[in-house]
Amino acid sequence: MSKGTLITTEPVRCAYFNLITPNKIVKEDGSSVEKFEVCIFLPKKCDTLARLEKAIKHEVAENGKTGYTTSQKLKDGDDPKYKEKEYYQSKKELYDGHYFLNASSKFRPFRISDKYGEHIVGTIDDDIFSTGDYLVLDLLIKVIPFELKINGFPVKRNSIGVYPQKVLLYKKDPIQSSGMPSDFEKYIEKKEIGAKSKEESDVPF
Repeated sequence: MSKGTLITTEPVRCAYFNLITPNKIVKEDGSSVEKFEVCIFLPKKCDTLARLEKAIKHEVAENGKTGYTTSQKLKDGDDPKYKEKEYYQSKKELYDGHYFLNASSKFRPFRISDKYGEHIVGTIDDDIFSTGDYLVLDLLIKVIPFELKINGFPVKRNSIGVYPQKVLLYKKDPIQSSGMPSDFEKYIEKKEIGAKSKEESDVPF
């Protein structure tokens, strides 16, 4: 089983932040699980989409068919069904012309920094993040085996997990406002395939 493929996004807008304090999700059976997560909005023409697709293809080749493709993992913000939702009206500029996906993990990202590389200290997401903030994220893409029951029989399946590892926060578009930091190219240098991570035992549910 591959240890996962690490990619770095370009500056992308995000919303629904639970990177400092996890989101508690209650399952149908009454049990609950806590997840650190963020929703990432990707312009339909951006370099990150190519990196994501390459990483997913690599993971599928290394670990076998998952039933997931890049297009299935991404949701289309221009889909009419989202325009009918109440939350769409307040975040219209994020959804229009973008794909979006949720990155989540049982573990808090091991580093959250500002644009100068200084570690951000805080306990409440709303005190640090605002809807539409630009983030640069290190994301671990990994095939995750799981088991479900069909007609009472256990069936093994594979899924694709997207896990946030590092977060670099900008309050505005770093390209159009004050420019990129001088070390940005170094920051987004290509990561080695099979990067080690503490996500090795993580599951997507």
